[in-house]
Amino acid sequence: MHFIVELANKKHYFILSFIVTLTSTILPMQQTPSRNLFEQLPLELKNIIIKKAIAHEQGIYSQQHYQQVFRISGICHDFNKIIKTSCAEHLNASLMDQQEIENFLKAPKHVHARVRSMEIDTYRKLLYAKQFIDLIDGCPNTKSLKITTLDDPNFLPILYQPILSNNALGAIAKLGKQLINFEINANIIDDSTLIHILTNCRCIKTLKIKSTRITPKGLVAICHLIKNLTSLDIVQDLEMENDVIFEHIFACCPHINTLRLKNAGIRYIPKLRQSLTHLELCSSNIDDTRLQEILSSCPNLQSLSLIGCHHITSAGFSSITQNSFITELCINDCTGLDDHMLSTVLSTGRIKKLVLVNCPNFTPVGFLNILKCHDLTEFCINNCTNFDDTTLDIALSAGHIEKLELTKNPNLTDTSFISIARTGTHLVELTVIDNNNITNPALCHILAACPRLQKLHVDLARSITLDENLIRHLATHNSLCSLHFEQHGRDYHHVFRCPEIQRSFKRQQQTTTTVFSPITTTQPSQKK
Repeated sequence: MHFIVELANKKHYFILSFIVTLTSTILPMQQTPSRNLFEQLPLELKNIIIKKAIAHEQGIYSQQHYQQVFRISGICHDFNKIIKTSCAEHLNASLMDQQEIENFLKAPKHVHARVRSMEIDTYRKLLYAKQFIDLIDGCPNTKSLKITTLDDPNFLPILYQPILSNNALGAIAKLGKQLINFEINANIIDDSTLIHILTNCRCIKTLKIKSTRITPKGLVAICHLIKNLTSLDIVQDLEMENDVIFEHIFACCPHINTLRLKNAGIRYIPKLRQSLTHLELCSSNIDDTRLQEILSSCPNLQSLSLIGCHHITSAGFSSITQNSFITELCINDCTGLDDHMLSTVLSTGRIKKLVLVNCPNFTPVGFLNILKCHDLTEFCINNCTNFDDTTLDIALSAGHIEKLELTKNPNLTDTSFISIARTGTHLVELTVIDNNNITNPALCHILAACPRLQKLHVDLARSITLDENLIRHLATHNSLCSLHFEQHGRDYHHVFRCPEIQRSFKRQQQTTTTVFSPITTTQPSQKK
């Protein structure tokens, strides 16, 4: 039995996520992967955890304290009570079955009127056309809409066709000028349907098209309708082999500042608008010459992402120094790039966000250039085989990193995570994925030394065990508001952050000196 509630606190601008898996996690304790968690805790603490989990399962805690955003999944005894009393502004129908959707549709109109954004998966829960249309009609104030249908039309084709059609999708047009952000991932939608929708919804500023049947001519027609468009995201095969299509797009939508193109069959990109600030190219065939033309024609470019662009080499970045505003760079699986690119790009000293994924040609010598990034606040390193403890220590000392993601880097040892505690005092978000070297003492060390840490995500770190010592560090951390251990398949945050447990920990803290791990990180200023 699953009950998922995602809560947004607008006042403080952070998201709290609560995931409870009651029947498979807490009740059959002898079968749970974290068996030692409950065996080692005092009986009083066990009872509090179970009581708190049941409260979450019934939706009591979420309804009393946070009501801005909610997500429902599976069977919930108090679901009717939740939707009738909710003032949620986001509805994720992708996590609701048919009966839950029907219950929502029967809720008072003021509940529907509060909804400002929706996510709808039209197949996963067998959402039929009538329910889809009723959801659109019932939430007339929706400003953001994300539609996802079955990616593979050959899967259960008999059931697929009756569930949703272009006629049903056409109901989106009823939202009219209310709709501002629109994302469509539907392999049944064609030019005529999308044109019909956007003819009525001309105030759209953000448009994402994925896996549709849209043609280049249809795309041009769409851009003629939504001239206030500021962000265009195309994730599908479109044979745009020349600059004619882009000339039409930018002529119709002069305010576009964000352009993302993936698998669009692009071989040539014209001189882009000076207003462009964010550009992402994925699986593109552009070469060094085209990249230099892009960089020279976009003097206001702030963010550049290149993913799977295998025809680009380090020489293509020779003109990047002319772009005085580039502060975010993402390089993912571009096999032609080496240390020279890092030296050229990072020498500007303006990079604030750096994402490096699947970059086997980068060596420790190239990573030394990170020292030039004094304003670095966000750093992601994913599957870079030459990235080790020393280079991580360099990256941490370069700027004031607030967001750090370490994924699939086998050369990082437990020493690396100790260095995070030493130099990562500004850390707000930490993600560690697929690393078996991080241990409980290192994680406790980080929690004790990073008082600003709000989000912690640990995935496939098999050396981490949720023992009592780690739980006490997590529960008594003042700013931690989101915690996720993917290897256990659930989020323990609702357990750690409840006031009853924190009070219990504080009482035990006063009576024993062995509450925390042997690692001591107390500083003189903290004692004072």
